Formats: sequence, C-alpha cells, structure tokens
Amino acid sequence: MTTSTAAGAAGGEGAEPIVPSFSWQIGGVRLRVSVLDDGLVHVERAAWGGVGPGASPATLGAGEVARPARVERASEPSADVVTTGLLRIEVCRETGRLIFRDGRGRVLLEEDRERPPTAAPVLRFQADPGEQFYGLGQKVRGPNDTSLRWNGRVREFGPYGNVREKTCPGVSGQGNGNTTIPFVVSTGGYGVFFDNHYRHTWSFVEPGRWWVESAGGAHSYYFVYGPGMREVLERYTRLTGRPALPPRWALGLLQSKFGYRDWGEVLATAERLRAEGIPADALVLDLYWFGGVPHFGGANRMGSLAWDERNFPDAATHIARLREMGFRVVLIEEPYVDEATANFEEGREGGFFALRDGRPALVETWFGRCALVDFTNPAARAWWWEKHRPLVEDGVAGWWVDLGEPQAYDEQATYHGGRSHADVHNLLNLEWVRALAEGYARDRPDRRLFLLSRSGYAGIQRYGAALWSNDVLADFAWLAPQVSTGLNMGLSGVPFWGTDVGGFIGPVASDELYTRWFQFGAFTPLFRPHGQDRPTAAFEFSPRTAAICREVARLRYRLLPYVYTHFFEAFRTGTPLMRPLVMEWPDDPAVHDLGSEYLFGPWLLVAPVLGPGDARDVYLPAGRWYDFWTHEVYVGGHTIRAFPAPLERIPLFVREGAILPLGPEVSHTEERPLDEITYRIYPGPEPSRYELYEDDGESLAYQRGEYALTTVEASPDARGLRISVGGVRGSHARLPAKRRTHFEVVLPHPPVAVEARGISPETEWDGERKLLVIRCPELPVSTPIELWIQMADG
Repeated sequence: MTTSTAAGAAGGEGAEPIVPSFSWQIGGVRLRVSVLDDGLVHVERAAWGGVGPGASPATLGAGEVARPARVERASEPSADVVTTGLLRIEVCRETGRLIFRDGRGRVLLEEDRERPPTAAPVLRFQADPGEQFYGLGQKVRGPNDTSLRWNGRVREFGPYGNVREKTCPGVSGQGNGNTTIPFVVSTGGYGVFFDNHYRHTWSFVEPGRWWVESAGGAHSYYFVYGPGMREVLERYTRLTGRPALPPRWALGLLQSKFGYRDWGEVLATAERLRAEGIPADALVLDLYWFGGVPHFGGANRMGSLAWDERNFPDAATHIARLREMGFRVVLIEEPYVDEATANFEEGREGGFFALRDGRPALVETWFGRCALVDFTNPAARAWWWEKHRPLVEDGVAGWWVDLGEPQAYDEQATYHGGRSHADVHNLLNLEWVRALAEGYARDRPDRRLFLLSRSGYAGIQRYGAALWSNDVLADFAWLAPQVSTGLNMGLSGVPFWGTDVGGFIGPVASDELYTRWFQFGAFTPLFRPHGQDRPTAAFEFSPRTAAICREVARLRYRLLPYVYTHFFEAFRTGTPLMRPLVMEWPDDPAVHDLGSEYLFGPWLLVAPVLGPGDARDVYLPAGRWYDFWTHEVYVGGHTIRAFPAPLERIPLFVREGAILPLGPEVSHTEERPLDEITYRIYPGPEPSRYELYEDDGESLAYQRGEYALTTVEASPDARGLRISVGGVRGSHARLPAKRRTHFEVVLPHPPVAVEARGISPETEWDGERKLLVIRCPELPVSTPIELWIQMADG
C-alpha cells in the first residue's frame, strides 16, 4: 500500500517558519521529506507506527535553519515529484526510492537502484564516474599518506577511545585523533549529512555505488545542495551552526608543552619568547597544573579542577603577571573524576556520572581509577561549569578539553535517561564543550570563549571549538598526512584546526623537522607547538632554527588582518580558511586527490615541505602565480618539479590580482591597535577587490553588527593602475581614530609617476623585489585614499 500526505508548520508572528513536509506510507515504511530551504532537504524513514529520530544534538531548530522555499508537489505515472526553486525530488511510489535532480534535470544524487531503501539506518546511493568525495571529519590516514578524497576507501566511525585502529598499529593516540562528523561533500554538487551518532561505516569502494551503515539509531539524512562546495558548506553550517569567531589572541602562537611543571617554568618560557623576539599570545598548561596523575609522578587529582598549590600557588597573581607580558593562560581538563577527589563524592551524590548497576562506572587506566562525567545530563553540565568559576576569576582564558572520545569507558554504562554507551559515545565531547560554552555565556555573556578539543561531533564548530590532530609521532612520515587531515576537517564544517607542531611523541624532532612543521603550523588556523617531555619552543632548538621560526611567526602575525578577515568569512558562510584546491578548481583532475598543498584564504597557495630536503614538487592551478618571496611569476596548469625550498622558506605563492592586508610587527595581538596597515597588491589584468574586516577581538559585539569594513580596489587600465581605499564603514571599540596606510605594489618595472588625491605620499622602488613602496601620512580612518600609478607604455 502506498499513501502520501503533505503538511507544513503554521506561520504567523513568533511562530516557527513554514517547513513543507510530505509523507508516504510504502509497505511498512513511513517516508517523510521536509524542505528546509530550496537546497536543503531532510529525509527520514521509520517503521510505520514507529518512533522517528527525534531532536538531533547536531542540528539547530527549524526556526534558525529554515528559509522560505517555493515548493510544489505533483504526481507523475510512477513517481510523486516535489520541486523547489533549485531541486526536483522524485519519489518512486512503489519503492520509496529518491532521486535528487537540479533545476536542469541533471541527476545529483540517486538512491540505490537495486536495493530499495528500508527503515534501517542504512543509506545506499549510486555514484557517477569521476565523482569525488571529501569531508567525514578527522582521520590521520597513515604515514606518508597525503591523499585527500575518500574514493576507494572505507571510513569507520567510532566509537574511538581504547580501541586501537588497525591502520596505525603501535602509534599512540592516532586512533584517538579521529573526529566523527558524518558529513560528506561531493564534486557532484551536493553533500549528505547522515544525522546518526552511532558507530557506522562509510564505503566508497564499490564501483558505481557508495553507502553508509550504522549499528543503531535512525534512518535520517539531509541532502545539501551546492552546486559548489562553498554553497554546500553554507547550508550545512546553517543547519549545524556557523563556526563561532574566536578571540583574536587565539589566532596567534599558542605555546604549549607536556608539561610545564611549575610557575617558574611557565614564566621562564614567557620571558624567553619575548627576549628572543618570537611573538606569542598564550601558554597552554598540561596535566601538572592540577598535580598530574600517578603515571607521570603526580597525585590522584584528575577532575579536581583545582590548582596544585605546591607548584602553582597564587594563580591569580601569576596569571596577572603573564597578562602584563601579553600572555593568556589555557588549562587542560579531562572528562574524568578520580575517586580520591572531593569532586567524586559530589558527582556521585548528584548523579552526575555514567553509571553501572546504579553506581559510578569506574574505569582504570593510565590516569587512575575514575568516573566519567555524564555530559548528556543537563544538571551534570551545570555542575561541571560551577567548578570552573574560581578558575575564570583567577584569569584563565581558555580550556583544553582532552580525552573526550572518550578515551576510556565502560561499554555497559548507562547515562541520563537510561541511554546506553553506544547511544552517547560520539556525543559526549560535543555535550562537554556545550557545558563550557553555555556556562561561560551565562557568566561572561559578552566575551568569546577559547576551547581546544581533541574530539567532537557534527555541530561542535558552533561552540567555537578548535580541534587538533592529536598525539602525532614526531616524524616526517606523520607530518605528511596532516595537510589532508586539516583540509577534510574544513570540508566537515570545522575551520579552526591545527596540529602538535614538532610532533607529540617518539624521537625528539630534528631541527629540520621542527622548522618544516613550524612553517606549516604558521599557515594553519590553529598555531600551537606541543609535545611530551621534549623541546617544543623554537628557542629550544638550534640558533638557526630559532631564527627561521622567529621570522615565520612574525609573518603569521603580520598576516593576522588577513587571517582574521577570513575567520569572519567562516562565521558568515562556513567557508574555511584552509581550503583544498578542489574547492576552487573542481573540474581540474590534477587537484582531486591533492592533499599536500592548499589555499590559505583566497589568495595564498601553501605547499609545505613534508619530507627531508630543500625542494618539492608544486602543482599550480590555472592562472598566474607570484612566488611570495621573490615575486617571480609562474603560469599555472602544471607541476613545477623540484621547486627550490631552502630551509628558510616554505613554498608560498600568491594569486594574480591578490590584495593582501599586512599589519605591523607585534609581539602579541594586544600590543597595539591596527593603527598601521600595508596592502600588498599583485595586479592582474582584471579589477580586484578586497574587504578587510575588523572588530574589538574579544566581545560578541560583532554579532550585533559592531565591526568595521574597509574596501580596497585595484583597477588596471592601459596606462597603469588605480588603487582606492574606502573610508572605514562601521565601528568597534578598538578602532583607532587615525591610521597609517601603506602600499606595496608588485610591478615588472618602475613606474613613471605616482599620483595621489589630496595627499603627498613617500614612494620608493625596490628593484631587487620589483616592489613599489608607497607610504601615506597618518589620516583619519574615515578618509578615503586614491592613487594612480602610471606605467610606461609596453
């Protein structure tokens, strides 16, 4: 029997927006198709009369997601058809099989032709020849593996933790470095979000098909239309939450180590960084701040959330001293509470832990005998945040949530409402981050929170969490797969990502390995050197290494206006800062599996050196590219073999037409406002435009529109180049009243003349770098600037 019905949510003031929804009964299966907007469709299947998926922890409510859609329904001989402004959705009345087409009738996604869909949590689809698949969260694939796509591979989704992965035998932590985000992006013009948090498997091995099968949960997925990857990410992050804009200091260098054992070591590191001229904004403290654990010579203090007063006394005074030096303090925490702590008794009495037979389900591992906090319980989340309030009052600026896969667990444990561990495992880290974000929002309602998370689930980006690739081995073989790992995280809706610069475990990094990793880290969203019982700061290596890394860090800080602008772009649209080339050139087969280089924002192509030596092959896509260091021009569309890469330089290219905003040299982000800026311009044959974003760097006022935009344009003509900088539009609390604006224009030869309307700039020609330098006087930020650079004919 086949029946169908249509329904929509009622409109009206204060009501949820109308979400057209259509249902069919096909055999024993109830199919429901809901249109959230013209390109975002929710598909649910359940046994007739059974329970649907219910509210999802990964997605926002319809009121935040849905947009008015033009939807019509019609019946054809063998199918019902639902059309939107962008899509045609065909529903086979005999089997319930779905076909998604674009407005021209081209098939985008088609459910399996041979195996009709059921209510089981299994999705099976046809795959077109040449279709490429990306995303699916974080997975460090294996040594020297720089591949990017999932074609020909199987992706296993958790639960991760004390189960080692076969692909990384004997390598501590690589399995734990997985992050479960069941969202795939296709070059076919769409994405699929499988809204199911149980253990499941994705397979792209079978020719002409791909499928995902879960061990439990509901048959619920979202079809996310593009047609480009940017549009797919825009809709997906509207569904699961836009990436929150981090505090500006979190985009600087975050110096970390396992571990700083007392305030003396912390202060010595801060003083040495300043003395060496290496800019940095935070120091990240590992287990020793609360006394460590017995395995590392400490006490049973896991989960105490209190300072070890013997080695870290008078925390507020020390943190205030570090703040005077321009450093924030970030603390690690874990989701476990040792049974020897006072918090264990509180948590047991309050019912805030995972249970077995009515008692806390204790796990015994390297960090002691502990209970696991049940973050699915709202009361437990509130209790956990209350334990953070004294630390916030001490001046702690951020939190590092570790072991949240969770690493150790009792498979027989139950959670809030009697839920099984299989049901909640992949959600616990998400709910933990939620506990901190919601608590911070209550106590500091106009301040941004920094969170560094080892694990997560779909939607974690809306809490502002940064993720990193976990305890990676200090070896070139394990540096190599980091690039593609970060790119797929960006394509999974999580743009704030980084690695343990220098490697976490194994042999201490050589000077060469540390330098190459540091160079790569400077061009990732999260820039954090870290390691276990080893040198982690650049000044702990050779003088040459320290000098190279100093200049790399200074470049990162000069680029912060650019980095920050594109973090705001991620907040508005979901487009990541670190972008695979396939996002920009999807029709170029050479970039489909290229996971060793990437775009950093729209203008910079980064090709980090991922092995020993002073050269690497670099593929440049179509167009003209400038070497960032020499300004030599290259025509793209081919691979440059053995491109020179001396240790001092990471291969870095700039797209023709680029306008790069560069700030002044600073030792930390709060040293001075953006009262001086340089626009480096790489003219192309077409006009180019850039919009610089600024805000106060720490409050949530940007969400209320309190920010400033500056438009810069470069327009070539037959005789030269016109450059204009508009007056600042908008305002924010740290906007300077006046600013010095300079220009560095890459030109093939010296100009004939430089004219400026209303001002008399200083000009200088740097023949070695083929760079015209124009220095304008200090002007009110509201004052526009107009320049004309006259070039000789020919």
